[in-house]
Amino acid sequence: MSDWTLAVDKADLAARFGKAAEQYDRHARIQQIIGDHLLSLLPGPNYEVALDLGCGTGFFLEKLQTLSHQLVGLDLSPGMLTAAAAKGGSAHLVGGDAEQLPLLPASCDLCFSTLALQWCASLPQALAADAPPALRVSAINAGSEKLLSKLDVWQ
Repeated sequence: MSDWTLAVDKADLAARFGKAAEQYDRHARIQQIIGDHLLSLLPGPNYEVALDLGCGTGFFLEKLQTLSHQLVGLDLSPGMLTAAAAKGGSAHLVGGDAEQLPLLPASCDLCFSTLALQWCASLPQALAADAPPALRVSAINAGSEKLLSKLDVWQ
C-alpha cells in the first residue's frame, strides 16, 4: 500500500474554504459533475441515515435527502456549514474532521463524499482500513471503491 500521508493544516484549510463559501458553488462545476455522477451510481433510495462527508455549501444535501430518512452534513469549515444552513433543508449540519468523525460507530448507512478525502492528512486513517467507522456497512460512496483500488489504498 502506498504512503498517503500529507501535511495538512486543517485550521487554515477550514478558513480558506470558509472565505470562499459565498462564491464556491459558482466555481465548483467539476465537483458538481463528479457528485452528480456518483449519485447516479448509488443503488437506490431508502437509507436510514446518510452522511455527506465534506458537505461544503450543501450543494448535494437536497438530492441526498431524497435518498434517506435522516441526513447529516459534515464539514471542517464553519463558513461552509453557514452557507449550507442558508440553503435550508432538514439535514443535521455538523462541524468535524473526516479523520476524526464526531459520529457514533455504525450510525450511517451511506457515506457520500466528493473530493473531500483529498484533504485528509492520512487517507488510510480517514477510511479506517475499509470504511469510515460511522458506517453500518463497509461501503464508501458508489464510485470510490473503483477509484481507490486504482490508488492502491482499497483493501
